[in-house]
Amino acid sequence: MDYEKIFYQYEEQYIDRNNQRIKEFVYLFLKESGICEKEVKAIYDCRENDFMDFYDSLKKVVYRFYPNLIPFFEDLLKQSGFNTIYAIQEAMFYLGSTTNKNLNKEWKNFLMLSPSIKNIEYNQGEIIVFSENFGKHSFYSIQDYFREDFCAKQFIRKMRYEDNCKDGGICHIASWDFMDLLDNASLVTELLPFCYEGTYYHSIIRNEEGMFIDLANEVVYDEKTRKELYQGQIVCETRKEDLVSHLNEAIVASMNPNIEEEFGNSLLLTLHKQAKMLNGKE
Repeated sequence: MDYEKIFYQYEEQYIDRNNQRIKEFVYLFLKESGICEKEVKAIYDCRENDFMDFYDSLKKVVYRFYPNLIPFFEDLLKQSGFNTIYAIQEAMFYLGSTTNKNLNKEWKNFLMLSPSIKNIEYNQGEIIVFSENFGKHSFYSIQDYFREDFCAKQFIRKMRYEDNCKDGGICHIASWDFMDLLDNASLVTELLPFCYEGTYYHSIIRNEEGMFIDLANEVVYDEKTRKELYQGQIVCETRKEDLVSHLNEAIVASMNPNIEEEFGNSLLLTLHKQAKMLNGKE
């Protein structure tokens, strides 16, 4: 099976399905709540036809300006089949990207309006989220975790700028490039459940302490959090010293000289490994 077919099977086919289902939710909520779509777009710059992006903006509008509608928003979202554990993942991203030496009080108050979150604490760089449904989990903002590492902080600043200049995430590219700054680390690509159905690929790094560096979400967490909150299935893990040789193998096996233009290096390693497994060669 070629890489394009594998990517379609495990991610691509689900992108439109999940986008359609979140679209149905947001328009139903707008209709029932009386909030105007133009109001949301006037406050937040939403990517055209990206309804996950619009959902994120709509949620901010509801939580900031219509707190009385939060229970209805969350109940309708749950009824639509949305994976409720995403509330904690969303909280991790917001906290990871805004925490720098201390917890951002505005974001803490915003997130604690969620019925899924009981409390948020900050203790010596560690962010702790208490959830009624999912228990207690801790993690670090990437800013705090790499506070003493100038090269890492420089990389993170550059990554933020580049991510703001393009659509979509940069987890595969950023994780591959960040490996240059680490010793005794592994590049990990896993399949995560989408918010409604199916899976998508996500690349992170396992460092020598066994912590996972999630550059796209700007957080660092342990195996317990990876398993319980992200619920990922690791498909490919490659030691730093093997990255180049395995990448060359993946490129040659694809028989496509332009394959690197289609997939990030991290994803390319994963698709190659899956192809070998599906062909009974691993």
